[in-house]
Amino acid sequence: MSTRLSVRQLATLLTVAAVWGAAFLFIRVASPVLGPVALVAARMGLAGALLLACAAAANKLPSLRLSRAFVVLGALWAAPFLLIAVAQLTLTASMAAVLNATTPLFSALLAVALLGERLTARRGAGVLVGVLGVAVVVGWTPPTLSAAFVLSSLASLAAAALYALGGVYTAGHFKGVPGVTVAAGQQLAGAGLVVLLLPVVPPGGPLTAEVSLSVAGLAVASTAIGFVLFFRLLDEVGPTSALTTTYLVPVFGIVWGATFLGEPIGWSLLGGLTVILGSVALVAGLPAPRRLTRFGRATAHVGPLTRRPD
Repeated sequence: MSTRLSVRQLATLLTVAAVWGAAFLFIRVASPVLGPVALVAARMGLAGALLLACAAAANKLPSLRLSRAFVVLGALWAAPFLLIAVAQLTLTASMAAVLNATTPLFSALLAVALLGERLTARRGAGVLVGVLGVAVVVGWTPPTLSAAFVLSSLASLAAAALYALGGVYTAGHFKGVPGVTVAAGQQLAGAGLVVLLLPVVPPGGPLTAEVSLSVAGLAVASTAIGFVLFFRLLDEVGPTSALTTTYLVPVFGIVWGATFLGEPIGWSLLGGLTVILGSVALVAGLPAPRRLTRFGRATAHVGPLTRRPD
């Protein structure tokens, strides 16, 4: 498969990175108002319904025989969505986007621990460099370090690790299942689980126009449309080229945060991002393991699967 992208494919890749990067902007606006639980329930429910419609149109509806696996996968996606929404009660959209870029580092470690992949010197160095990048972002950030700040940073890193774990689980339980089918099932299952938390953590308010647009943007653009476009890109150019979105999502996250929220862009953020992306380049420098190919379909964030797609 050719790795050279056409103009249309490059535009698609940039669009995916842009909408996944915007997810952190939408979360930063809506989470403090609605609360993390209500936001994630709305995000996954609306995105799941739209993805289900896409799956139905393509005759690729989720199978009931996979219902248990979808519940587990839904939990593995709902948890990082909630962690990021909680973290962004404190963290800026820019910082959350940069910390989320560590997902490939966790996937490399999980590939070694759970899938028997070999930790090469290059990948090991990449992981160590990634730790240094996180230290730069968190340790030399202008805001005064506080317990809430540190815990929020840890929550963002835990979310990145769970994205990677979700990818490994998908590789083992959804082999051969179309990406749009997996996405629809995981979002709907995750929404069902998060809804159970609403009586304990009811929605906040008020539901202003700005918050409503943020929820719609997060569910429709950053999640549903982002997934559909990413799956199309995967089918056309393969995972290696498609997963270059990993490098672009935090860049867009920083740009959107600075443009629409006036977030400062300090040297520590840019320096840490540079180091983290360098570490990702080291980790991803070798051909993607065959068993992790489906990981790209399941975990780009959004997320990005998520990547997220956040």
